[in-house]
Amino acid sequence: MAGQKAVCVLLESKSKEVKGVINFEQESAGFMGNLLALHLESMASMFISLVMAQMVVQVLVLISTQKGNCMEAQ
Repeated sequence: MAGQKAVCVLLESKSKEVKGVINFEQESAGFMGNLLALHLESMASMFISLVMAQMVVQVLVLISTQKGNCMEAQ
């Protein structure tokens, strides 16, 4: 069960990391103009959806291999 909890913690920290990167990009874009902000926003949302899709796959693999979920591990 220890490995399962480790993966859950990793997924949690990765999602925080992604949010942090996107917040930073949007804040710096504010100084450089709206055009870049729009560009970064679309890039960021594309990045989020890619990361989320990857996370969903990881969670599904985790659940199918461990026969449990993150809530049970904690």
